[in-house]
Amino acid sequence: MDYDKFYSILNQKFGILPPDKYTQDWQWECGKWEQTEDYISFYNDYVASLNNSQKYDLINMIIQGFDDMFIECFNVDSAYRETIWNKIKDILINDKQTHIETIKYWSCLGQSLDDSFRAAKYMRELL
Repeated sequence: MDYDKFYSILNQKFGILPPDKYTQDWQWECGKWEQTEDYISFYNDYVASLNNSQKYDLINMIIQGFDDMFIECFNVDSAYRETIWNKIKDILINDKQTHIETIKYWSCLGQSLDDSFRAAKYMRELL
């Protein structure tokens, strides 16, 4: 999928503006945790037409949203969070070669879990 179409779909479906020349860390900043499940569906619906860079952006949006669930919303049911994690895990396992560096990044290897992303304990399961 070319980048214009990729960003156009993200904008139409989720109101996410494409990065511009001043944007830094777009894939971690553009998403909303409330839409994490929708991003997972988008990833799964379009995975066959995404290039590795687009997969990287989307999976980081997804993981950031999952991580934000622990911070932003204390009333998110733990069973729901586990359901989301299982969907994320499926994506990561099915395309582990593409996502191995992302898995390592979010795992915060060499750090205690207390000093890591909240998603780190989940990501470490995949190593």
